[in-house]
Amino acid sequence: MDAPKGWGLTPPEGTRYHWSARAIYRDFAIDTLWDRSGIEGECSDEERAALIAWLDTVGFPALRAQVKSEWLEPRERREISISGDGFRLRANPNASHGYLYLSAAPDPTATGPTPKPPPQKTARAPKLPKLVRRSRTRGPA
Repeated sequence: MDAPKGWGLTPPEGTRYHWSARAIYRDFAIDTLWDRSGIEGECSDEERAALIAWLDTVGFPALRAQVKSEWLEPRERREISISGDGFRLRANPNASHGYLYLSAAPDPTATGPTPKPPPQKTARAPKLPKLVRRSRTRGPA
């Protein structure tokens, strides 16, 4: 089975259905577009809902953390994957300089829980000194 309309990566052999996408990838941010992603293959509504729920709550947060920690550059041809809870999400920029090709599918070998991404540290803005407004006085007219 090929990825729909050229989006994403080709799924592993024997996969009945998979979700794939061509996402915008810039400065380690991943932005999926509604018209460049989709599910292909035969699956029930429950299977579709389970895959999408896993992507939204577990797969994407873990992937976002992993592309930063592994320093996945947009000009590379390197595949990384996140797996667990019965699913596998694969990502590869394919040296595209701006896209990240994705594929997510059920994976019977991914039986353990998906690794949780490390908590993100929030940067605090530095405190700025208070500005003192000085009144202007005019001299004699």
